[in-house]
Amino acid sequence: MITPILKYHIRMYVSILLLSIAHTAFGNFLSQNSRHDPYPMHTTRDPHHFLYVHERLDLKGYNSELTTIEKIGLGLSVWGQNADSAKDIHKKTISPGNLDGKWSMIGLLLGDTPSGKTLPASLQAAISGIYPTETPPINDPNKIDPNQQCGFFDVQTEYRNRGFRFDWSAQIWGDIGFMLEGGLSDICYSITAFNDLTCNASNWCDCSSDSSNGYVCPKPEVEQFLMCKLKTIAQEIGLDIKDYHRNALEDFRFHLYWRHAYPINYGNDEDWPELLLMPFFVLSGSAATGTQKNPNKAFSLSSGNNGHNAVGFTAGLTLDFIDTIEIGAEGGFTHFFEKDFYKYRVPNSLCQSGIYPFTSDVCINPGHNWHFVATMNAHHFINRLSFYFQYVIVQHQRDQIKLKNCSNDTAFKPELLECISDWKFQAANMGFNYDISPHISIGFLWQAPLQQQRVFRNSTLMFSFNATY
Repeated sequence: MITPILKYHIRMYVSILLLSIAHTAFGNFLSQNSRHDPYPMHTTRDPHHFLYVHERLDLKGYNSELTTIEKIGLGLSVWGQNADSAKDIHKKTISPGNLDGKWSMIGLLLGDTPSGKTLPASLQAAISGIYPTETPPINDPNKIDPNQQCGFFDVQTEYRNRGFRFDWSAQIWGDIGFMLEGGLSDICYSITAFNDLTCNASNWCDCSSDSSNGYVCPKPEVEQFLMCKLKTIAQEIGLDIKDYHRNALEDFRFHLYWRHAYPINYGNDEDWPELLLMPFFVLSGSAATGTQKNPNKAFSLSSGNNGHNAVGFTAGLTLDFIDTIEIGAEGGFTHFFEKDFYKYRVPNSLCQSGIYPFTSDVCINPGHNWHFVATMNAHHFINRLSFYFQYVIVQHQRDQIKLKNCSNDTAFKPELLECISDWKFQAANMGFNYDISPHISIGFLWQAPLQQQRVFRNSTLMFSFNATY
């Protein structure tokens, strides 16, 4: 039976909890339209900790240090991210430079020429040199080595990103709070090698006058007119294949959230564990203040959602067992608004991959992102040191890519880009935070890759300073 005194204490605890709704420990509730950083973190703090930290310590009798109620929170973080490999759709390890396929140089010669455009001189010379008896355009898919060796480049790359991020949160009213996130990044995406695979071609690609497939890929001519002419071809089609390095502002992200904690088993005479049950809902948005990919720079990367504004929604539930740990789960989605891109690289043959000779104006409507996160948190498990672990999964659905001028661009095949636009990301977030005062903490976060499909296999380290007042 709950006595009036217990009822009074329960109401008091819940009131303190509601007043402490703003804290820098807010989590990441908005995934990103980015294959090199799908789930960016902005702080090291436990994402579900801020709502009830004072309430939990008060229930344990550790309220002597808590003399003020948190109204505003600020987190400042420095971070670094590396990736030397990626995963293809079959979860096979590849270079990040091959996410859209190995570069097919013979594919540049295939397909219908779009209206008003012509192949550059280097590619016209390649058609005459490699296929002197055939009349372009050459549309036969059997011209492409199914083993992706003859006429293919394996593009080896390295990705590095360093930056600064902040998160600022404030209590608005009662259970409702607001948060703003942003940052700066220094992106470096460099080429370590263009590996010519033509020399490894064997059965399908040889110098003989006939082939079991009925076609021949003459190695000397392919080497002479395509592989050795990569820089010239790239220059003539207007494609920059140099290293990419840029300092950039990231997208600004904002969250409006509601949370409420419900005490369970408080004052129960039976031996049931006391806990706090907390549902939460988050409405998020992202403004496209970051840079977007330059389609004429082969290794350009965006510093956000690639120019797309976004909105998202997340719902979740946590269970905080007062004497042990906290567990929680959440799920949500992110919607990206469509955007027009001009002089965008679009294939004109289904045999092309990695590199395309022509550009067109397109409208891209990205697919939704769906995410699921499971969390375990141990607050002050060693003195004032806290630890949390998250399993994160983000899935991006297929994009819709439409030509802006369909009547003149019938040769283009944007459906090929759509087919390689979906991806999947799985990672583990492990955060350590040490409270150096009742309202100041320092922390360390490691986002470790687990499984990916068409995503960089990146690893992220972050250090944060967090304060509330």
